[in-house]
Amino acid sequence: MSGRGSLVGAATGVVLLAVLAVAASAVLYLKHFTWPAWAGVSLAAAAAVMTGLGKKILDVVFEWPLATFSSFLSRGRLIRKVPGYRAKVIESTHRIMLNIHPAIPLSANAPAGLSDEFPLYVERDIDAGLRAWIKGRSSRSCLIVLVGPAASGKTRLLIEALKKELPDWQLLIPTSQQINALVAANANLARSILWLDELQTFFEGDPLRAATVEALLTGHHGPVVLAGTIRSGERARLLGKIATGDREMSMNANTILRMPARWSGQVEGPERAVQFDIPGQLSQAEQVRASVLSPMDPRLEVALHAARDGDFTATLACEAELVDRWRGEGDRNGQAVMTAAVVARLCGHPEPIGEGVLAAVAISYLSDMEDAPEVSNRGTRGMQWLCLFSGKGAHRLPVGALPGRPSCAP
Repeated sequence: MSGRGSLVGAATGVVLLAVLAVAASAVLYLKHFTWPAWAGVSLAAAAAVMTGLGKKILDVVFEWPLATFSSFLSRGRLIRKVPGYRAKVIESTHRIMLNIHPAIPLSANAPAGLSDEFPLYVERDIDAGLRAWIKGRSSRSCLIVLVGPAASGKTRLLIEALKKELPDWQLLIPTSQQINALVAANANLARSILWLDELQTFFEGDPLRAATVEALLTGHHGPVVLAGTIRSGERARLLGKIATGDREMSMNANTILRMPARWSGQVEGPERAVQFDIPGQLSQAEQVRASVLSPMDPRLEVALHAARDGDFTATLACEAELVDRWRGEGDRNGQAVMTAAVVARLCGHPEPIGEGVLAAVAISYLSDMEDAPEVSNRGTRGMQWLCLFSGKGAHRLPVGALPGRPSCAP
């Protein structure tokens, strides 16, 4: 029996006891005072009616509070399952959880006190505007999307801005399904940040719905910040995608990606959704700031000297070295798996790319080579080689590095 049924049953029992007490008193009264028979019959009928009415009344009385309490418990269960529940933004210090590229490791003689995961942050030209925009909308819901090339520093820039302006807010790292469910359950998300890094992944499987984002932006779920990043190429791919396969995914992706207006440089205004474009190269002012910090963090110094055409952030994340490892000397099986990942993404395969797909394409690629070795486990060997590289997953294949230099030997 449900909790509501138990309460109604108990209350009905109380009503019946009360009716019986009244009836007993009436019988005694009739015995002593000789009321006419019709009065006793009427009293009994009234007791029966009151019993039925009492149950209906109790049903109505208990229905709303019990349903409300049940809904409250359901919302609580949903939000507790989301990674980051009750974790403050300022406490979010794990690179892997935030999905930030690994940087050049620290050398053995590095100054004490430096973070193993995060190099000293080089402030970007857009930082002041981004932080002011966030601060100006902290009392209402908003959507922020940072767009730029791979390894341009989008994710680090965004989390640093949020730590600065909303340090005590809750940082939730949900899936698209969890966001849809929280909104459908009318969950209270006040003072929460929904972390939407790699926004393109939220349009796969059960996609993030445009109606969900619109509901969040109305502010009915409390002030919420939807904070996302997406690579320029992925954004262009999704906006240009023809809705032939998964029409729902395409429609939601197009609608949500078109919500933000490009930042005009204005901090004030009614706009609730904005897109900040992040360049892949540091400006002259940003390079100066990196130079000032480089004596305090050797990783910055290495990246400044090794950067090509100003691609400081990509070099810091070892992206250039990854390309060299792919095209130059290295394990041929691993390079084939890298090629397989590139081919799969260019063909529109969603992220993440499974190991089975990578191995199959890599083996096919190797089989076309004239001097391909006859090894049955080439795909597995290639994946093992790639496991030497640290990063966000095989579908993006970021390269690891030896301490103090942006390279890695398998």
